[in-house]
Order: sequence, then C-alpha cells, then structure tokens
Amino acid sequence: MRNGYLPILIIFLVAVATGKSEIIFNEGKTLQINFGLSYSNTGSRYNLDGKFKADYLDTIPARNQPTPDSIKMDAIRGIFNIKKYTAHFGVNFAITNNSNCFIQMPLSYITLSDKYEPTLNSTGEKLDKFPAYDFSLTQPDYYLIGGRYRIDSAKLSPIVTLAASIPPTFRNGYQNDTSKSFKLYNSYQFFLAGAGNLQFEKAWVEAEATLALRTGDFANEFIGRLEGGFSTVPNTSMRGFIIWTQSLSNFDKARPIYQQLTTIQEYHPDITSFQENCLDVGAGFNASVINRISLDISYSVRLGLRNTFAWGSFLMNIGYRL
Repeated sequence: MRNGYLPILIIFLVAVATGKSEIIFNEGKTLQINFGLSYSNTGSRYNLDGKFKADYLDTIPARNQPTPDSIKMDAIRGIFNIKKYTAHFGVNFAITNNSNCFIQMPLSYITLSDKYEPTLNSTGEKLDKFPAYDFSLTQPDYYLIGGRYRIDSAKLSPIVTLAASIPPTFRNGYQNDTSKSFKLYNSYQFFLAGAGNLQFEKAWVEAEATLALRTGDFANEFIGRLEGGFSTVPNTSMRGFIIWTQSLSNFDKARPIYQQLTTIQEYHPDITSFQENCLDVGAGFNASVINRISLDISYSVRLGLRNTFAWGSFLMNIGYRL
C-alpha cells in the first residue's frame, strides 16, 4: 500500500465509526428480505501506471487541411461520465442461530456519456460541434448464492463464508449486444472468506479476508475488509469501513480500464474491470425503524490505486424479517 494512503488507514483504524456488524446472523428459522437502491458515479480513472486521469487527449483531422496529400491533426480534450443505478434484491435464511444461506440479485441501469470539450483547432476556429456518445444498458449484475457459518464465542466470533457468482447469461464473456452498447463482460466467480467479529459493550470491530477465484479473462483477487462501529442510542449504530482489493496477477498484459476512440463506427466502450487494485473508504448508519424492519445507509469513495474507476457510491438498504 502506498505511503500516501497510510494516514487515511490509521485514521479509520483509530476512529472507526459504527453496534451492528456488516455480517448479520438472525435467530434460527428466520427469513429476511432485503431491498436496496444504490447510485454510483465516476468521470475519472486511475491508469495502469496508477496515475489519476480526469480526461483524455485525442487527435482529429484539422478542418482546413494544407494539401490533399498531407493531413494535419488537431489535439482535442475528451471527458466521460458513467452513472450506475442499481436495485438490490436479496434473501437471507437463518438455518440456525450460527448459520445462514443467502441469495443476491442486483439489477443495474448504466449510462455512459463521452464527449469532446469545445476547443480551438490549428486555424483558431472553435470546435464545438462534435457529438457526445451516449449509451445505456439495463441488466442484472450477477446472481450470487452462498452460505455462512459462525463459531460462537464470548468475544471473538470466527465466521466462514462460501459463495458463487453466476453471470446474468450463465456464460463467460459478453453479456449484451455490443453492436449497440457497452462491451460488458462477466464470468463465474467463487469466493472463500474468513472473518472475525470482536464485540464490546457499545462497539465492535470486524475484519474479513476473501479470496476471489474468477474465470475467463478476470484476474483472481484478494479482498480485505475492515469495519468498526459503535452504538450510543438503542437500535441505531454508526460505522466506518475500508475495503482493499488487490489483484493476484501482474499487470503486464492487463486491459486498460477504459479507452476512448474517435469515431462512432469503432466506438464500443469497454468499462469492464478485468484487473484492478483499489481502496474504498466509507461510512454508514444503521437503525431498526420499527419491529422487524431495519434501515442501512452508507457512502463510499474509491481512492485508486491502479487500473480502476474513481467511483463515488451511495447505498440505502431496507431489511424485513419474517
């Protein structure tokens, strides 16, 4: 991890803000239905070399060419914006007090706008008539199924999680018609996680390490999560969290997170994260609104580190226990 992020990590370790754990075990034979809405937005990225990029430079043929036998090019600045609206559906069934199984099915609507900024060409003429490339797509992100088991103890409670993510079309590769929209890929993914939850009188700390095995062109990943929180008012809590994603492959042959092209005939944008290193930092609030209904709100930002979008994400989730 870069030295630049160490102060942020120390702050969140010391001032973790939030009495309810991210991993929740309900009373045995209890069914909980979850519904959530999230919004994510980005207009910048971290390149393969880790440099932050909020725009890109392109070249286009100058409007006034000197001769038919030579082509003069003008530099032009491009900007993009990606918005993602997701409806989260999930079911969690508590088999016993210390074991459960779960299903998650997020459905997303994604928009991409990529355009050139008005600028001057080599003759001093303003270039402001270039079109924005606008795309949209609606599809499930994945289907996730898994289970958890907790070894109960007085203070520290080890937790083991096994899960599998299934592509929306039940196959690796493209997930939609790429002639009209994004190049979006997906694959089968398998997760093995171990977590520990340390409870105090009015606070808690939870750490989780996950190995993600991904098929197709997706690199395997290690995902580390650290959360902590406290509760001073009954039925409410605050929390802070850090999620660190580390690719387990080198980046020698990695595909760039996003590339722009100059003509609509060639422009089928690929926004798939095949391989990335990133650090997400956020905070959240949880409350039991009325009997059997819980509300969770959180916000996070992505700080990099390599070959990833700089996302900002807001999530609201409602859980109802039957």
